[in-house]
Amino acid sequence: YKVSLEAYAHQGVSLDQIISELQPKRNPGQDRPIRILFDWQEDINHLPTNLHVPSDSLNKFVIDGEQTYADAARFDIWMSIRRVDEDLVLWAEYNTDLFDSSTISRLFGHFQALLTGSLANPDMRISDLPLLSTEEQQQLLGAWNETAKDYSLEPCIHELFEAQVQRTPDAVAVACDEAHLTYEQLNQRANRLASALVERNVGPDTIVPLFAHRGFDFLLGMLAVFKAGGAYLPLDLRDPAQRTHQLLKQSRSRLLLTAKELMPVLSDILEDLPVEERPLILCVSDALEQDYAVDNLPTRCTPQHMAYVIYTSGSTGVPKGAMVEQRGMINHLYAKVHDLQLTDSDIIAQTAPQSFDISVWQFLVALVVGGRVQIFRDEIAFDPTRLPGQVSLHQITVLETVPSLLRAVLALRSRSGFEHESLRSLRWLMLTGEALPPDLAHQWLHWYPDIPLINAYGPTECSDDVTHYPFDSLPDANVSLIPIGRPIINTQLYVLDAWLQPVPVGIAGELYVGGVGVGRGYLYEPKKTAQTFIPDPFSSKPGARLYKTGDLVYYRSNGNLEFVGRVDHQVKIRGQRIELGEIQAILNQHTAVREAALVMREDKPGDKYLVAYVVPDQGQLLDTHELYHFLQEKLPPYMVPSAFVLLDEMPLTSNGKVNLRLLPTPERIRPDLRNAMVPPRTETEEMLAEIWVQVLGIDAVGIYDNFFELGGHSMLSIQLMAQIQDTFQVELSLHHFFERPMIAELGLIIDKILLDEIENLSEEEVLQLLQDET
Repeated sequence: YKVSLEAYAHQGVSLDQIISELQPKRNPGQDRPIRILFDWQEDINHLPTNLHVPSDSLNKFVIDGEQTYADAARFDIWMSIRRVDEDLVLWAEYNTDLFDSSTISRLFGHFQALLTGSLANPDMRISDLPLLSTEEQQQLLGAWNETAKDYSLEPCIHELFEAQVQRTPDAVAVACDEAHLTYEQLNQRANRLASALVERNVGPDTIVPLFAHRGFDFLLGMLAVFKAGGAYLPLDLRDPAQRTHQLLKQSRSRLLLTAKELMPVLSDILEDLPVEERPLILCVSDALEQDYAVDNLPTRCTPQHMAYVIYTSGSTGVPKGAMVEQRGMINHLYAKVHDLQLTDSDIIAQTAPQSFDISVWQFLVALVVGGRVQIFRDEIAFDPTRLPGQVSLHQITVLETVPSLLRAVLALRSRSGFEHESLRSLRWLMLTGEALPPDLAHQWLHWYPDIPLINAYGPTECSDDVTHYPFDSLPDANVSLIPIGRPIINTQLYVLDAWLQPVPVGIAGELYVGGVGVGRGYLYEPKKTAQTFIPDPFSSKPGARLYKTGDLVYYRSNGNLEFVGRVDHQVKIRGQRIELGEIQAILNQHTAVREAALVMREDKPGDKYLVAYVVPDQGQLLDTHELYHFLQEKLPPYMVPSAFVLLDEMPLTSNGKVNLRLLPTPERIRPDLRNAMVPPRTETEEMLAEIWVQVLGIDAVGIYDNFFELGGHSMLSIQLMAQIQDTFQVELSLHHFFERPMIAELGLIIDKILLDEIENLSEEEVLQLLQDET
């Protein structure tokens, strides 16, 4: 009653004023605010004159969704209750561009359930009153979650692998570049390494960090840790030393596996750790040279023990270690086998960074069906000019990538003169890590109509993917994002409100994950674990839990889920999960920073990038170069903002929050770098400078400016390399560019390539070339 009176006191405030003040976060695919009028009228004369109220509808609830009586809706929804004698009539006028009759019928049904529940339980809180009918409850909680499959989760992953070794010992298990290992070779090496780990007291739930390139050593390390009974912790070689140092300290690991060539790098990382906290180091090659037995070890763990720990971005500035158990990991592998119909003839592309959760199934799933895993090194996996050719060369049947990389691949595919790959061996293309725009799916199906797609979704805390959405044709034209689909086997998904009540079809709520794939929680973080992993109110199994994803989704009427956005400040850029709060917390550690705010911008469709807005402390001098390097030393490359904006004051709303709408767009000028801008000296450098200015959208560039310090990122570097190859007609890899991201260095490489090509020309070809020029 009090709330209603307060609302009536402000009834003159328009929706536009409310939106301007609240500044609600908008997300792709999220509906605009809805204009709703709800009124009560005692006078029957206020009913529309052409609205027929059947006499048999009185004294009961009747919905007639076919009547129309207005050429244009005055509101998006106008619901009205009118008294007719001793009965009440509920009618609605609605915008048919936004709603159909089935949606309004559901709305009426929910209103009826709410009224019925309130009459039966007048003292109950509104949030606890039933909203759904019994049939809807059964559909949302039961029918759409009937995912049980009788896959045995008793064997651990290494036991499944060992059984496959017995069946196909001489088949190729893994390949990288031109080298390969058979199932028997891989198993024997893993057994030797596992024996070395057991000798060093690795057992159930022992965490062993792996510091190695994606290749044979890394896969051997994974299998050996499993055989020893432990759990592996992947470390990303691209992370700065301080980040790796932090993860090692947080994990409290006592033993670390690495490759011999990485020992100098690792020594620098461990130098700052106290001696008593430094893990012992075991080189893979050293262990393999020892005279350890090649036979399988007795099983030393159960499916309830940990399989791996993967660290994710943390909102408080500290990364979180997500723990996943063997049974959850194995269930996910079975889900991939089931939904992709994998067999021993499949060749799976391993493209994801080892610290990314999708790498787990990419490494392992082929090994449980007798197939082959083909490991692509970074210089191929992230290069759209080379990846399609390598997929074709190695006859890959299943490829997984992020939409942003696929967009770059298809942009090259559509260019005239670009050598197109047929990809005849490819059976599935999987997309993950980002929302999938329909236009991107349309482009793929235009070029490759016989290769279906799967849109996959899943959090690191839940054994990777929890939904699959396979499709080989586009959905309805009015969708803004491709659905994320339905739950995988032995997984339950619930869309709930703030009171853990299921929300109706078409209404956005937070996604909660249940089932065998729910992880154990966060390593050494019981408080965070309790906040995010909660008791499952819909399960009868003792100890069952739900994972609170923080993702907003809604159910479509066909049971598929569609992603809407986040309930917090977490974002995803190029498939990487980023907590803006972590970057902000580290920025605030800088002695000259008074206040900082992080924003993900998308000024051009598909080009997402991070911007840091910083207010310096009074009297302190700051430049963007200093801030860039401060974060570069502490964060992975994908978490370092592409632009920094210095402000005198942070714009605030009336309630004291940062006013995101008033944060300025980063100026497209050359940032304040410490090195002076040196202009191009040669024709090659001039042409390169023009390309850089165009791709980065800035006013000028110097030949010693670092591409990434100018705001460049991995996807922009792909565009840059494509234009360079178009302009100079030379073959360059992204690997070369990442090592030399300056015009001066790149210009020398291009000039050398062109000079070598000229020197290899015959006399006739030189004469022809001169004639063409004249």
